[in-house]
This record gives sequence, C-alpha cells and structure tokens, in this order.
Amino acid sequence: MTLVGYGAARLYGYSNSRVKAMESRMLTKDFLRDLYKTEDIKVILAKLLQTDYKPFIEEYGDITEREELLDFALRRSLAKTAEKAIAITPKEQRNIILRIVSKWDLYNIKLVLSAKAQGKSFDSISKYIVSSENVSARVIKEAMAEANIEYAVGKLVLSTPYRQILDIALDTYRKTGNVTAVNAEIDKAFFSMLGDAIYKLSRLSYESAMVVKLDIEMRNVRTLLRAKKYSLKGATIREILIPNGITTVDALMSNFDGAKDMRDLVNGIKSFDLKEALAAYESNKFRQMLPFEIAMRNRIFEKVLSTLRHSVLSFGTIVAYFYLKEIEIFALRVIIKGKMYGLTENEINEMIRWAM
Repeated sequence: MTLVGYGAARLYGYSNSRVKAMESRMLTKDFLRDLYKTEDIKVILAKLLQTDYKPFIEEYGDITEREELLDFALRRSLAKTAEKAIAITPKEQRNIILRIVSKWDLYNIKLVLSAKAQGKSFDSISKYIVSSENVSARVIKEAMAEANIEYAVGKLVLSTPYRQILDIALDTYRKTGNVTAVNAEIDKAFFSMLGDAIYKLSRLSYESAMVVKLDIEMRNVRTLLRAKKYSLKGATIREILIPNGITTVDALMSNFDGAKDMRDLVNGIKSFDLKEALAAYESNKFRQMLPFEIAMRNRIFEKVLSTLRHSVLSFGTIVAYFYLKEIEIFALRVIIKGKMYGLTENEINEMIRWAM
C-alpha cells in the first residue's frame, strides 16, 4: 500500500464504511415505485413505518390528518442524516460538511422570523423545529421571547455561528419590513457561503465540488427561466443570482440579456441539457416550469450517484451520500403530496423521474 493509500484509509476508512452501511438502508427504486402506485395515503404511511423513517413519523403523531406535519417529519430525518454526516467526517474536514448541512440551522432561523412576523408563540412552532447543535430549541425559545424581530435576530446573532448571514437579514428587514424578502436573502447568503467553501472542497474531492456547484447552478438557471417567463428586468435578477455556480454571474446575465425569448435563453444554457424540457414547456398551454426542474434535478442526481459510486476512501463519499438522502426525501414529499392532491400515478412518476 502506498503512503497516499494508507493515509486515505486511515482518514476515511471508518467514515466511508459507515456511509456504505447507511446507503444500504435507503429506499429502493422498487419501494418508491410501489409507494406512488398505492392509492391510499394511510397505506403509504404504514409502509413508511416499516422503514428507518418510523421514529420521525411517530414523533409528529397522526400526520394523516395534517399533511404539513409529514414535511417536518421528513425534514427531521434529513437533519438527523446531517448530524450523522458531521459525526463521521474527519475533524480536519468537518468545517466543510458543517457548511453544507447548515441549511437546517437556517431553516430554524427562518421559522423564527416568520413566526414572529405573524405574532406566533414558541409553543405554536416548537413541534416544527429541526433542532441542531448550533440552533437548538432553547436558542429558538429565547429568540421567540424577544419583543420584536430585530431583538430576535440580535439574540440569534449572539447565540449562533451565523452572524454574517443574520446581519444581512437584519439589514434587509430594516429596509423592507418584509420577512419574505429577509428569508430570500438568508437563502442567498447561505448558498454564497457554501460557494466560498468550494475551493477547499475541490481540493479534497473535485466531484463533490461539482455537485455543490451544480446545485447552485440549478437555482440560478431556475431564477433566469422564471424571470424570462414573466419578462422581468435584468438589473433585478442580477441581485439575486448566486456566485460560484458552474457559470459566472456575468455570463448568466449576458445570456439572459441577449435572449429575446425562452428558447433563446435555453439554447444559451450550457450547464444543463434543457432542450427536451423546453419542448415539454412549449407544448403545455399553462407553460409549466416543472420540465426544467426535472431535467436539472436529473443531472444532479446522476452526478451524485456517479460521485458516490466512484469515490473510494474519500471525502466525496460523505458529501454524495448527504445529497442522495436529500433527493430521496424530496421524492417522498412529492409522492405523498401528489397523492393528497389527487395526482395520477403517471403525473407523480413524471415529477420524480430523476429519482427513478
């Protein structure tokens, strides 16, 4: 064994073996296919109770009566996955994985701000908290006890490691008084922060860095497509694009400004093959954006699978597993919500084609 091989085995041997064990417990394509072919939502939930999702579903009680509780159960499951990913990551690289999974901390923060804006109490949101080491239920309770949103943000600044993001959020709130705008800025700040970690990540695992860059790219392309659909101005769009995707912000804006219509815009996008999605979009009288979402998620799914299959004794295995778990949970949410809203088997299949 070479020195490099020995070093990799020492550093990643345990974490990679844990990932392989956790991956083996993920839902199979046949299981997901069986779920969306099942008509009765209670039967679907009964089947999920035979899986590793059981404790999270039971934690939220009778979710057949309140569909939004299932979202929180699945989010809690993903947060637990994030905790496992952090725990098995070598200490030398733990800061990078913390950045990737910190979206659940920011989910808690956005939950606080939305609740404060609506005059809700801590008790009214306590069941929906995805508690973590950085943003615990205790921290949220203390923030909720503050007199207003500004004081609540101030409390979170002192009690969490997200001062930079929260300063941006507070500045946005002071300018707009709009919590929706504040939450949008938090999302942008998160992905910008994530992009800043890409350089370090690429040195550990180039393939993993590409997964993160594709995730950012998908969000930027989705923004451009929606903006072109609704004839929005480029100056407004540039402000909400996220740096460090596959394509630079300048190049994205050049394509957007030079495109006279959706077809021109799609033809100028090189990071995703959206030609089939464009044909589906144009053939639908409602001009639904879903085909673009499916095409982009399919590309990310393929990249995640490739990274997981080809990463041996590397940091990439940990990153790819987290993204794969996120894809699985997204598919479950689509299946169950689709059934609740009366979508057909074919409609649901089309919506999660990238996971099947």
